[in-house]
Amino acid sequence: MGYPTVMNNVQTIATGLVVDIRPPATQVWRVTEAGSDQWGGVLPNAVPNIDVSLFDGTIQAEFLTSLDTRGWYRKQNLVIDRDTYVRLTNNALVNAVVSYSAELMSEFGAGASISRSAIQTIATGVTVDIRPPIDEDWIVHDFCSDDWLGAKPVSNPNLEVELNDGTIVARILDSTENRQWEPELKLFVTRDNYITLTNTGQGNANVGWSAELMRDFGAAPSVVKSDVQAVGAGLNVDFRPPVGEEWEVTMFGGSVWAGISPNQFPDITVSIFDGTIASTIETATSWKGNGHEISVHIDRDRYIRVNDASGGGQNVGISAQLTQRYAV
Repeated sequence: MGYPTVMNNVQTIATGLVVDIRPPATQVWRVTEAGSDQWGGVLPNAVPNIDVSLFDGTIQAEFLTSLDTRGWYRKQNLVIDRDTYVRLTNNALVNAVVSYSAELMSEFGAGASISRSAIQTIATGVTVDIRPPIDEDWIVHDFCSDDWLGAKPVSNPNLEVELNDGTIVARILDSTENRQWEPELKLFVTRDNYITLTNTGQGNANVGWSAELMRDFGAAPSVVKSDVQAVGAGLNVDFRPPVGEEWEVTMFGGSVWAGISPNQFPDITVSIFDGTIASTIETATSWKGNGHEISVHIDRDRYIRVNDASGGGQNVGISAQLTQRYAV
């Protein structure tokens, strides 16, 4: 016999009131959708008139707001447990029928939660690292803040998000640019290659993230293949699996961006390369590869080549995971 894994609800709440999506003490849930019978905004870009926030019982930060379209046009991936969960706020001026869709991810009993979502208050210009312990791999799905930047309805959380190896960094999201704020993220992090968030607002901000434990590998090798490399002016750097490994690449970043704000992109050209010829999959001038979730599968023979299109050199990075290791 099975057991229920659907953890959804529909209820009426008054204006200004909240609904907390909060699992029992022994469960982890994934929230995939939120809705309301009250919508706001200008058609066809209206969204439910609710805020979707990360909350720890004291502070909260918004993944989605009723005034901004950012994040509403895709499946949500908000990982929560009893201590760090989702709060829905009815922003309509009348009662609203509010709903959410969630699934049971883990029933851990006396074990440990696999949620790695967290929220904290940081001062302006200060950074916080999303950095697993030495024997854990994580997936990061989304970011939130109580401070957003830009002209509504296209504001973004006032954060800078970078890939970091402890020495060099490559930017993947910037609060002043729309690049990659809309799609669901799939960022693989480990102790050696992790995410750094910077509060780019003018004051203290509550910032947070949705993340889950991907693997507790102990003495085995990590399956995260994320990496950051320095590339010289106009030169190339290759991200190439060793013999017997296959990877999935889900994000590219760079420390130099180009274009007209708010549509600047990393000043790089990304290609699939077989050692002789290259086929371009992302450029510094097109939304292709910069506006939506990507999944690029590579092996030893056909891999990723990144060119510094800025002409001045920069740091470039990828988010990637091992998908298969086979005997050769």
